[in-house]
Amino acid sequence: MREIFGEPSAPGKLQSKRASDVATLLLAREIPFASLIEVRQLGVVDVLIIELGLSIPSRAPVKIRSKEQIAIGFHRERDMLPEVFSLRSDFPDDLLHLMLNDLGLPPSLCIWDVPFEEVRANLTPIKLIIQIKDWLERAAIGELHEQDLPLEPVLGGGLGLVIISRSIRELNRSWVGKRMVFVRPDDTIVVRLAETRSEEPDAAFVVASFETPPVTHSAVKRVPKDLATLAKMCAEMNFDLREAFVQWASEVSADTRFANSEPLILLSIPKRESDDADPSGYERWAFIADRNVGSLGEALGVLTRAEGYIARLIGRQEPEPLPDAKLLPLRVVEDVTVDDLAALSGIGEANSARFLAVGVGALGSEVISTAIRLGFGKWDLVDNDELLPHNLVRHSLMELHIGHPKAEAAEDFFNQVVPGMPIVRASRTNVLDPSSHSESFREQLGHADLIVDMAASVAVSRALCEEHPTVKRISIFLNQGGTDLVVLSEAANRAVDLWDLEATYYAAVASQAELSEHLRRTSGRLRYGNGCRDRTATFGGDQVKVFGAIAARQLLERHREADAYAAVWSLDPDVGEVRRHTLQPSPSIKLELLGWRIRWSSALLSKLRSSREDALPSETGGVLMGLVDQEHKVIVICNAIAAPPDSEARPYKFERGTEGLGQAVHEIGEKTLGQIQYIGEWHSHPEGHG
Repeated sequence: MREIFGEPSAPGKLQSKRASDVATLLLAREIPFASLIEVRQLGVVDVLIIELGLSIPSRAPVKIRSKEQIAIGFHRERDMLPEVFSLRSDFPDDLLHLMLNDLGLPPSLCIWDVPFEEVRANLTPIKLIIQIKDWLERAAIGELHEQDLPLEPVLGGGLGLVIISRSIRELNRSWVGKRMVFVRPDDTIVVRLAETRSEEPDAAFVVASFETPPVTHSAVKRVPKDLATLAKMCAEMNFDLREAFVQWASEVSADTRFANSEPLILLSIPKRESDDADPSGYERWAFIADRNVGSLGEALGVLTRAEGYIARLIGRQEPEPLPDAKLLPLRVVEDVTVDDLAALSGIGEANSARFLAVGVGALGSEVISTAIRLGFGKWDLVDNDELLPHNLVRHSLMELHIGHPKAEAAEDFFNQVVPGMPIVRASRTNVLDPSSHSESFREQLGHADLIVDMAASVAVSRALCEEHPTVKRISIFLNQGGTDLVVLSEAANRAVDLWDLEATYYAAVASQAELSEHLRRTSGRLRYGNGCRDRTATFGGDQVKVFGAIAARQLLERHREADAYAAVWSLDPDVGEVRRHTLQPSPSIKLELLGWRIRWSSALLSKLRSSREDALPSETGGVLMGLVDQEHKVIVICNAIAAPPDSEARPYKFERGTEGLGQAVHEIGEKTLGQIQYIGEWHSHPEGHG
């Protein structure tokens, strides 16, 4: 057995309540497989020495015995994770989920893989004992590390973390970085490195980046806290840290501007599951030395100091041992890339398509923000408005952006999501004013893989439909009350375009009961300025966030999908329920007549044919309604009103009546906010007549 640490004590002197409760349970002998051997005290830690009887197979692959003595340490002053040690001197020290300790302490068992805060509330004395017993029994049969778990860490511990750019390991060893240091309430240090260039003399850090040979995951080692211990650990990995460090110091010290900078050692350790397996990942640690580059260079024999100046020594010097430098170990967290965002979002690979987004208002900003965080697309933003104070209730931008053009502020804001990778470009352009179209906007149109209309403007949507005819478009907008989201997605070949989809949408609003109030739902209006048009809707940013998330996911799906798509999502904000209503778009039949482009959907034609067949042998007819755009000279016939009841229908004659017709036309116009209007008449012919 190992020498038992601490001073002898007694159950009555235990100050930790958890230690006292465990001791009371064991002394009551209510657990047949566990007994209390001794109570000790080590500084502020109460220690219980116990013996466990284990159910171990006779030929277990790991040398765990049927009886094991362990020590459990409980902090006297703080309720924290109890630490569990094996006391057997020949206890296997290469097990997974085992922490090798320094300061002469035996290995500690990693009993939990979740924070103590998650187990504290339900951690009873019996649960603690059973957890330790279960750990030992599973270790004995080699089932402690489940197959779907990631590889074990090489090192454990650390006093903080450093957040770095992935580009560090791709740059040379004279990479330098400024630091922003945060100290959390628990005194943990967080260092954020902001990349600078080697020509900048005021760098806080010079990064020494090293990579060791591959390491097979095994017991976790305590992270070194001085340079000599780190070098010894690296030697066990077949890596000569001293030689690598001397070479690095020789290179960096060539520029004596860095003499007062702190060296940050970045150690990359390739990890593998077994000795014959390929590495499947990296573990990275950073160490900040308590000496600057000049001091370390002198100690290593590559720099010299004279009369207040420091200079590099020329020629090969006698090798000096690594200096006795203290290290601050920091866990490394790398900045995310677009690929990381896509993987973390669960969508697979990142999408690098170039999207032109017109409209960076409340919904547009939310959609773009969510899409970027999904790793979805590179974005060109087009908007002609400034951010005003009242926009903040629903917009993704912040108070510091007030007064700035929305597109330009969004460019700056969203490019910070993925550090070092600008994926957003802005253009302040009025789409409806061709004279304002800059060269950059025309370039954006020409390079777009998808045009996303989020301007919430019928005029903008129609103007975009006429531009750059080969690129697919998606139109996304909210109704006036902010309760409904509409997504209209063209076919990839544009056989069904936004003209067709707009007509399909309005026809559904005009004829389907579920959508009869869709465009008439309003939330009220408030005046935010002195202008006659300075009014804004009153609904919350929570509704925009719900619909922004749905719309961003729809962008992902519709970009992959070749067919046209149209749907309306309705939200009941009081209960949090969202319902989807899918529409059925269809291609148009087109005709040019007297300078006008006239369209009618194949779905409408089928409806009229059905009405004719139902009326045979008599003729029938009614009123045609649709969209009329005077600017683009486009008429889209999308709706038909059946023959009024007072119509006269005979095999060779049809005379449309008027009963209820005026009311029906008025109601359709009201439901669609005046977008669907009277176009003309239709009637059928008898069988055999075209």
